[in-house]
Amino acid sequence: MIIWKKVNSNYIFKKKIAFNSSKWVSIINKRLNNNFKNLKTKNYLNQFLASSPLPLMIINQNKKKINIADFGSGSQELFFNLSQMKLNKKVNIDSIEVDYLVNIFKKKKFNNKKIFIKFYKEFNFKKKYDYIHISDSLQYILDWKNFLVKINSSNSEFVILNSLNSGDIKTYLTKQKFYNSELPNIFFSTNQIISIMKNYQLIYKSYFLSKVNNKYGELPQPNFNKKDRVKYPKTFIFKKKV
Repeated sequence: MIIWKKVNSNYIFKKKIAFNSSKWVSIINKRLNNNFKNLKTKNYLNQFLASSPLPLMIINQNKKKINIADFGSGSQELFFNLSQMKLNKKVNIDSIEVDYLVNIFKKKKFNNKKIFIKFYKEFNFKKKYDYIHISDSLQYILDWKNFLVKINSSNSEFVILNSLNSGDIKTYLTKQKFYNSELPNIFFSTNQIISIMKNYQLIYKSYFLSKVNNKYGELPQPNFNKKDRVKYPKTFIFKKKV
């Protein structure tokens, strides 16, 4: 199965609306409805420990209020995971997503006495957050360097890069097949990511077990040279240097 093909930096993507497509909206809606259903019945969410470490990080936080930027929040896994916890603090989440999804989220009832969520179409780099959470989304930003430089200049205490396609490779661009669309997907040099985040210290790194076509395992890159394969996405936790 071939999902990604390498392309040069000048490649013009035929369709750039994959995340606004009816198929993507349908996928997110299905995940949302399942999580809302499981939340009401108090069943386990459709999640495994191959998910963001952020909910566990804030358990022992002494702050009474925590502000989170959740960039590329998808089907709002962060909100649902936090909703399963008995929080003794208030959590404010700024969820940043594409237009179509923001419009859908605003119609849903995200009710929780401890968690307050707002939806935005752009990241507010001027706002101070306790946590910046970027999960499975940086790789879709063509201007990712400039974006990450701005993140590095923020005053957030922690930056979490979760489910990031990176490894001991040179950064390269691919086109990803998504049903009848294609979209950019970048595979990163881990060292390049760390070098950009110079105002932060890398305090945790791990392999991330992700799903591709509903199966957990290595990223399918049989059409890539071995030196370009990353095997598994990574999770990095950066802490602001004092």
